[in-house]
Amino acid sequence: MAKRRFRVEGAGLEDTKGFIQALSPYSTEALDLLESGDTKGLKKLLDSIGKHTPEEKASLTSQFQQIQSKLPTRPVALRQYIDQLKDTTGEAALTDEELQTRLGAYKEIGGLSPETDRAVVERDISSKLANTQNISLSDKSILTPALVDFIMRGRRLPSAGELSGELESKNVTAWQGVMENAAVTNFLNDQDNKNYFANLASVKPPDTSADQTRIQEILNSRMSETQKLEALNQFLVETPEELRQSRESYLATQEELGGQYLRERAIPNVLVGLNRRGTIESPSEVASGIAYEAGGIQSRIEEQARSLASEDDIFFADAAFRLKTSRLESSELDYRTQVAAERTRVRGEQGQGFADRKGQLSRDFDADMLRRESERNLRLRRSELDFSSGAAADATRSSLLSDVASSGGSIIGSKLIYGDRPKSTKTPSETAANPTPAPAIKPVPSIIGR
Repeated sequence: MAKRRFRVEGAGLEDTKGFIQALSPYSTEALDLLESGDTKGLKKLLDSIGKHTPEEKASLTSQFQQIQSKLPTRPVALRQYIDQLKDTTGEAALTDEELQTRLGAYKEIGGLSPETDRAVVERDISSKLANTQNISLSDKSILTPALVDFIMRGRRLPSAGELSGELESKNVTAWQGVMENAAVTNFLNDQDNKNYFANLASVKPPDTSADQTRIQEILNSRMSETQKLEALNQFLVETPEELRQSRESYLATQEELGGQYLRERAIPNVLVGLNRRGTIESPSEVASGIAYEAGGIQSRIEEQARSLASEDDIFFADAAFRLKTSRLESSELDYRTQVAAERTRVRGEQGQGFADRKGQLSRDFDADMLRRESERNLRLRRSELDFSSGAAADATRSSLLSDVASSGGSIIGSKLIYGDRPKSTKTPSETAANPTPAPAIKPVPSIIGR
């Protein structure tokens, strides 16, 4: 978050633009120096840049001092900023950065020590120096800002040595000549002057505790909401992954169980069945039987995986719904506790599902194996019945043909003749006149020729 420069931004001086442009690309450092009023810091910055001539350094230093003389002190700048914040109705709509800036200003100004009004100090210093003889107007113009700055910090007149240091820090070129004037030393040592400036009325800082509390509550509610949302998002992202990892770990044990069941029970059972049918020597029959059993086991495991994933989705969706609906009603601490409880609940429900399925897969494998064995036996029995029915039909047809052929042969062998019984013997003349017709033989039934 960018720190607000209350002195520079509050004053809005045009002079600062030229100064900052002259120090580009070190504009940020230049603004910080203007805000702090650090003359020594400016000297260090100019030396580190290393591109300015001595004349340019002197010009920039002079600009810096002129700007400082126009800028308000930080306490005054803070009060000016605070005075603009009388209307607090729109604070809830401000950004976090804007609220933090206001909160920082309220805290700083509320924590200030009682201080003297600068305008009062400037007025009184100017008045007393004007009434002091043997100090030139030019020296008085040099002494006034230095004395005011020192009194504002120390709330007393400086000693001669302290004033010399103050003037030197402000890069006053003629400070030594000013301090050689005995009238200046007498002014500083005058007891009335000392007592007067030590007892100047102090201005207490305003009480900003209510303002700090108001803004902090807004920030706390936002931080709490943000933290609750972060906790919810963390649950939504991490919990499905945790459930997936637990589910895969559980299914890995089930796959191991399936492999063990295939080796120890399913394959031996397949071989017994093939041996019973007399096809155990056939590699294709053995491979087909084992693949059939392995496929059934894998199908059971995949079915359980789908069931577990579906249950986990339901657990997770229910927990997410409860958390989303309670986010606006719970405090940040209570909400974090609820998120942790929901995560534990979901994991517990998943674990209970694992426990409920303990041994179920083995039972499913046994049931599937019995079912497949029954199906194989049923198919085998049907094949046997189909074979028996075919053999019986062939035997019936053969028996019928044999019986028909036998009957036909008997008929032919006995020369069965169909006709009338013979009449009495005739005389030769009767016989010649009426010859007896040849006997008619009945034809053999056509089925014999079939």
